[in-house]
Amino acid sequence: MLLEAGAFLSTGLSPDLMGEVTEVLNEIGSALPKDQFDAVLALVAAMQKVMVVLGAVFAFAGFGAFHGRGWGRWAAIGGSVVNLLIFLPAGVAGLWAYLKPLPADPDQAERDALRPEPTSHIVIFVSSILVMLYLRSYLTEFARGLGLPVRADDSLPIEWLIVGQLGFTLFHELGHLVLAWGVGFRFQAMNVGPVTVSRNTSGDWRFGFDASKILMGGGYLQSVPGSTKDLRMNWILIVIAGPLASLFVGLIGFLGLINLAGTAYAGYWYIAVYVSAICGSDFIANMLPLGQADGAMLLHALLNTRKGKAILGSLEASMLADRADRESIDMDPEQLLETRRKALASVAKNKEISPLELACHKLEFARASIIAGRNAEAAETLREAGLVLERTPNLPSTVWFRYFLDVYEVELATGRLTTATEARNKALDLEERLDGAEVDWDTALALRVECVKLRIADSDFHGARLRAEAIRAHCPKRKSLTPERAQLLALQGECLMRTGPKNEGQDLLDEAVDEILDASGDRRLLGNSLEALGQIAVRIAETGEMETAIKLFQIAVPNLETNGFGVRANAFRAAWAEALYNHNLVEEAVAVITPLQAVGLGGRFARDVASLRAALFLAEGKPNEALCLLEPLTSSDSDTDPTQPARSRSLRSWALYKMGWYQDAVAEARRACDVLMPVEHYEAAYALLTLALAVWQDNRDLGAAYLDEATRIISQSGHLVPATKVVRLEEIARQLSSVDRHNESKQVLLAADEFRRSPARIG
Repeated sequence: MLLEAGAFLSTGLSPDLMGEVTEVLNEIGSALPKDQFDAVLALVAAMQKVMVVLGAVFAFAGFGAFHGRGWGRWAAIGGSVVNLLIFLPAGVAGLWAYLKPLPADPDQAERDALRPEPTSHIVIFVSSILVMLYLRSYLTEFARGLGLPVRADDSLPIEWLIVGQLGFTLFHELGHLVLAWGVGFRFQAMNVGPVTVSRNTSGDWRFGFDASKILMGGGYLQSVPGSTKDLRMNWILIVIAGPLASLFVGLIGFLGLINLAGTAYAGYWYIAVYVSAICGSDFIANMLPLGQADGAMLLHALLNTRKGKAILGSLEASMLADRADRESIDMDPEQLLETRRKALASVAKNKEISPLELACHKLEFARASIIAGRNAEAAETLREAGLVLERTPNLPSTVWFRYFLDVYEVELATGRLTTATEARNKALDLEERLDGAEVDWDTALALRVECVKLRIADSDFHGARLRAEAIRAHCPKRKSLTPERAQLLALQGECLMRTGPKNEGQDLLDEAVDEILDASGDRRLLGNSLEALGQIAVRIAETGEMETAIKLFQIAVPNLETNGFGVRANAFRAAWAEALYNHNLVEEAVAVITPLQAVGLGGRFARDVASLRAALFLAEGKPNEALCLLEPLTSSDSDTDPTQPARSRSLRSWALYKMGWYQDAVAEARRACDVLMPVEHYEAAYALLTLALAVWQDNRDLGAAYLDEATRIISQSGHLVPATKVVRLEEIARQLSSVDRHNESKQVLLAADEFRRSPARIG
């Protein structure tokens, strides 16, 4: 329909048509009476008007149908009915395509809402055609005046017009690109008609082709600034560079036209006319201050309007978000969080930003907060993002999935297991809709991997394994080495380790390790793959299969350190030590965590490592060393997570008791319980043990109640797997024996024996 619109409009608006018809009629004029001669001219004039109307109808119908607008379907049906009288095959095909019921697409409404209103695009499109036709007519007369051999049949075939239009669009976008590169912007994507070239945060190039856009000559450039210095001026230069590139090519065509006379190439004058006309019309149409045209952007930038300031804010936010995406592999969690915070602050000041974009920035900030261990801040940000998302109808399923995934992780980290389960189930309910989401393969693959992990968290190991096998089987062969493919293979092995046969699971894990180490030529790819391996090691350790978990840690951590991923290596070294401690391998845990003493640590991670080292000192019978580490941690009342200092107080209360400072020990224990007991945190056990022994002499019943509560809170914890519960209960039993409470120690050991016989699985 768009092709027909162009044909009808170019014919109906052509000022040369009447002259050409008159010239033909003059040649055969002797055979026609005067009245018939005038009647033919009147008929041609009327046909031109009809063609203009038909061109407008087909342009309207084709544009709406191409962009999937609701009104576009009915306009296309109307255009197809007209086509039954003009071009029967096209009319039949159109009615067949648009009269059948549309498939349900839950994401279509949101895509419609995100598209700009078509009014400005139609005005620019029609203006471009009118200007091109005018320039073509004017330049044709100009060529005739230069003495060039102008004939009525001198025109380019339609296929050359399409190719030429795409070529001129390429010059336009290259103008934007060259200036963007010159002022330090980072390339992300460029589109010319059906072809899209993009570069992801890993530096990988992608090429896309959409044949349905071959008749659409438009394009775009997507890039982000490298810094905020001179951002407004740089943006002005980039915006104006595209139209100027079109004008430059048009001037070259015009110079070629005026120099063709008298040369061997004079017969190709119409090519120069076409180049000048299309490039000139592109320059003029793009400089119109309408919609998202370059002229509108330039006007906002020069006048520094509210929209202009909003776009500058979005550019700054996109710069920070891009930096976080690219450098997160090397960033400290606190540094990553601060970068996301600045990006969110930039878009929050933008009154023109869409609610969806604001919500997406909030989700990214919440994820950074989760990584940094600031769960309270993450929960608050997710609450705000959820309110925005609820007010935005028909959101893409990918956005809701990421939202529920983040909510699940935050609720799980803060011990709210019921709401965590609800969020996990809602995310899994969206799994089927993710398959139809309009996202690139790498993004879709990452989302599917998260679904497999959620199934594992739901103890659906058989379903997770089958899903991982199916996803891996559909991975394109060119994507044979991705962190997701290697992770899928490792996840299959993890599921078999849980359900059996374990030897097959071990074989798959070994194969995944080989595939990961084969990616050593790509640093970012290797870092992501090793991180995935470390995450699986953490989960395998929770099942009690420490031999396999230690083997995976021994591969992931040294390779991360060797390849310069210090931040990630430190995190997994701490997780490795904690896994060893949770399985009563105290000496091994001390050996693993010792190298972290010399590393400059900061933020929440430093406090977690210090707490772990203090717990190891207590397990070794070194309460004095534990006190030295715990003293600064208990004063961190400004921490956004109030449980962190309370957990340190719980450990410190036991260290004080072991040192004989009973009054201080009781005071610390009570302060710890005030925070930890309302949330049923298992690390309140040390504080309860301190209180139990402190009051035992004066009130045996109260002491027994404290001890029972310590046993209960560990036994019923949803954060601890059975193997870890056994170790924690045995640790309490040892501490009771060390102060001659042997009968109570036996009771705790009986509770531990129940979990020792439990199956190894994640709750």
